[in-house]
Amino acid sequence: MKSLNLPELIERFQTLSQRFQKVFAEETANWDPEPVPDFMLVSAFGRTIGEDIGSFDESERLNIFLLIEAGVSSDDARVSTAITTGLVEAMISSSVQFPGRWDVVKSYMGTESVIYAEAWLNQDEPGNPSA
Repeated sequence: MKSLNLPELIERFQTLSQRFQKVFAEETANWDPEPVPDFMLVSAFGRTIGEDIGSFDESERLNIFLLIEAGVSSDDARVSTAITTGLVEAMISSSVQFPGRWDVVKSYMGTESVIYAEAWLNQDEPGNPSA
């Protein structure tokens, strides 16, 4: 996949599912007349995935997580930061609230996304030197 900048990545999410189009419209309305900060938008996408992964069909899920992996692995620091600290963290935070949902989400994640997610989840564990 060609390296995408953050606006392109956001646009690509919207082409994957009407759910992301709806989230984009809701966030746009909430922020009106100001533009939605990209970080807030990708965080909203992450919450949507974590809360409602079951609403996406298999093809959508596979494409969503390919796009997430591309963002996490991006050489563009703005993209990788927004996707990891915005989308992935929001996705984790919302999915862990439902029994078994995090396991479903994690099963679709790519290698770099899982590495980031596990490090983020384990940061507050006792014995972790960074905690």
